[in-house]
Amino acid sequence: MNSNKKEEHHLIKHNFVGLRFFLVPVKESLFTKPAENQQKLSWFIESFLQNKDYNIKQNMEFAIRITQSDGAMYFGKISRKRIFDIREKTPLDIEDKKEEDWPYLQFICNTDLSVQLLVIEHKTNFGFSIDILAKVLAELANQSLFKYGYAATFEPIVSEKEFWHIVEEAEGIYSLTFHLTSPNLFGASSKANEGLRDLQKLYNNNRVSISLYNDMANLKIPKDLIDSYREYADEGGGDWKITTKKARGKRTHKSADKARKITLESESDESSFEILKEAMQQLLRLMRR
Repeated sequence: MNSNKKEEHHLIKHNFVGLRFFLVPVKESLFTKPAENQQKLSWFIESFLQNKDYNIKQNMEFAIRITQSDGAMYFGKISRKRIFDIREKTPLDIEDKKEEDWPYLQFICNTDLSVQLLVIEHKTNFGFSIDILAKVLAELANQSLFKYGYAATFEPIVSEKEFWHIVEEAEGIYSLTFHLTSPNLFGASSKANEGLRDLQKLYNNNRVSISLYNDMANLKIPKDLIDSYREYADEGGGDWKITTKKARGKRTHKSADKARKITLESESDESSFEILKEAMQQLLRLMRR
């Protein structure tokens, strides 16, 4: 009995979040090439799922290393450079030195056209919230994707309960906003897909924004009219924001703050490929319910 308790004590918990990726034409790009979805996906793999080093704004350096691939599945690490000061003893002095560190998050990316899902470790000490991490991933991918006239977006997967819990518990609602990416093939709500596809045919848009406001916090959110867009966003097709009434003022809820998390345990601090695969499978099962 004591032995079992000891083993449980040494289990390491790993948290993961799922991000859906889209490939959309860059607005007003001169370089957009008409292409089939499989071709766009090949450009995404070539641009993002490779061993590459990156520099982005504010002198931040990143690296991606793909350590294994299996069909449509790619396993790898995204790492961010950090510099820290150390003190080194020498025979004649104690000297200040700067050292590089490259902490990383492990991920698995399923590039099947019907899935388009990246599952990545979530570590608060990595220094990024989930929505900022999604923006960083997009910026890394787009450094090369832009030359084809396309851009990648990454959006977290959210449980449907989160949205409706906020609506049902709110004392009042001031506003609701959806930002939805143009339709893709990952299989989200067919109703929302069809509506967005019709809009795209008419206007050649790559995103749609829907905003509803009521200055008196009396906004109504009818489920039968809104739920297809909520579902589309929660499955990675966009994001939502709800501003509700509080005793003192207002509170804004964002879908990125409600990202669905998967927690698994292992006997090592290293999350193996098998753990990443299991996290992917669990997330897909939850999304299919």
